[in-house]
Amino acid sequence: MREEEEQFQDYEDLDVLLGEGMQGEVIKVRSYKDNAEYAMKVVESSKMKNKILAGQIIQETLLLKKLNHENIIKVKDFYRVISGDFISIMEYRDGYDLHKIVTKS
Repeated sequence: MREEEEQFQDYEDLDVLLGEGMQGEVIKVRSYKDNAEYAMKVVESSKMKNKILAGQIIQETLLLKKLNHENIIKVKDFYRVISGDFISIMEYRDGYDLHKIVTKS
């Protein structure tokens, strides 16, 4: 996990909200380095209820970063910015709406 504010400079915000929840949101971004599109998940520290939750987020994301399976979204990078927010850069897969898939089941 990195603790760098400069990481935001590596990505262009494409002004597309992919989803939002109780702890933050997921937006579509483009990397300046490889011009690829990614999903950026921002977990806001102000919405975390305690330090245990922060530890769980770190543990789960670092575990996901190690996994490599076709049915699991790949985590490219993970870091914490000066504000305390957690940022996950994940592969972007167009066309998948988990909410619609789950509600159809």
